Amino acid sequence: MHSFGVLLCLLLIQPPGGIPPVPEIPVEALPAEAKARIGAAQREVFRNPDDANVNGELGMLLHAYEDYGLAEACYVRAARLDPDSFQWRYLLGWVQNLRGKRDAAVQSLKAALELRPDYLPGKIKLAEILLEAGRLAESTEVFREVLSKSPDSPLARYELGRTLIAAGMKREGMAELEQAINLHPSFGSAHYSLALAYRDSKDTSKARRHLELYQKHQNQWPPSQDEIVNRVQRLKTGAQDHIAAGVKAARNAQTAQAIREHLEALKKNPEMVQAHVNLIRLYGESGQVAEAEKHYREAVKANPGLYESHYNFGMVLLGKGRNREAVELFRKAVEINPYFAEAHNNLAYLLATEGKRKNTIALR
Repeated sequence: MHSFGVLLCLLLIQPPGGIPPVPEIPVEALPAEAKARIGAAQREVFRNPDDANVNGELGMLLHAYEDYGLAEACYVRAARLDPDSFQWRYLLGWVQNLRGKRDAAVQSLKAALELRPDYLPGKIKLAEILLEAGRLAESTEVFREVLSKSPDSPLARYELGRTLIAAGMKREGMAELEQAINLHPSFGSAHYSLALAYRDSKDTSKARRHLELYQKHQNQWPPSQDEIVNRVQRLKTGAQDHIAAGVKAARNAQTAQAIREHLEALKKNPEMVQAHVNLIRLYGESGQVAEAEKHYREAVKANPGLYESHYNFGMVLLGKGRNREAVELFRKAVEINPYFAEAHNNLAYLLATEGKRKNTIALR
């Protein structure tokens, strides 16, 4: 009887299916913008502990704020409470990979894709993890499956190229990398991988060309098609998070989206000078010189000692042929930061150009 009573108590505490307890979350230690939202989501889980969506939504917030261990615990609960849910198993695989648990991540992603085999971003993620784990044959098989359904995916072409090169099929891998660049010319990592492959093939001119393109586009990737992970990333809504999202959009040549994210950052924190500094460049790239100048004035008013403000607006003016004004701004930038090589280079170029122009006039 005593053993039966203990077993009954255990069943009441631990529901069937091995669902772990609600994790303890140190809410007070969280960033200010996260504290209220995660605290409210945690209270909702305590009110509805058997609701898979409530548990999963708490996991998404923790995932967004990069607490992957607690996010994993919430996703495990959500996936076991609702075994037919694709998104909880899928996100569980994501955070398991972020925690270095590759075998568990592969299992979770495979289980998720059994529920939704048509979700190509999930297949790409699975193949990426298989590549990282050195399971090259499996990775190649999954990438080829993706490309049979979506041949215009630059990310799948890039990852398949890396996989083939790792498997010793260099020529085939380089062809895939070239395809990835044809589909997305500013794909920085694809240029870098090709630069290394050409270097190893002793083709130094092509290696140098792709290395230069990598340096120009080094942080640019094709826009993400993963609607589920994108939803997680949008949950971080502090001013700094909007700036991070704006920088990421700019790297992907999504200038309009980058501007919107920086303006949102200023709505949340009007004193965030870095948003003004970045907007100078972004508005300059979109040809809106008046807006760029407005944010330059705001940045200088808030902090005149930021060399980036002067440099960024100098670049805007340079692009409009207003060289003399640009010279003054580059001078200010190097006065503040004497080690700022780009400003020195631009200043030297403009002064040399002006000298040549004056000499030409004198010879006439």
